[in-house]
Amino acid sequence: MKLNLNDTVKLKIKPKGFEILRHEHEDLRKTFPKMEPFIPPANDAEGYHHMQLWRVMELFGPHIHIGFDAPIETELILPPNVK
Repeated sequence: MKLNLNDTVKLKIKPKGFEILRHEHEDLRKTFPKMEPFIPPANDAEGYHHMQLWRVMELFGPHIHIGFDAPIETELILPPNVK
């Protein structure tokens, strides 16, 4: 199986994860004040969000530690075209 960091994965974001997303957005608004206020990303009918793998790692990786509650569900769904 090959997986590219640019592949889109499906994941479930926990409340702590939404807080990380909101915090990042607010930091960007300090630089770009005309940005819209934070709106949580929409999830699909099954409750999953779609995001490139590198972005999942960038956003949530620093917040995942052994023994701590992760900001996302730890099971990711890979796209069907990954072999």
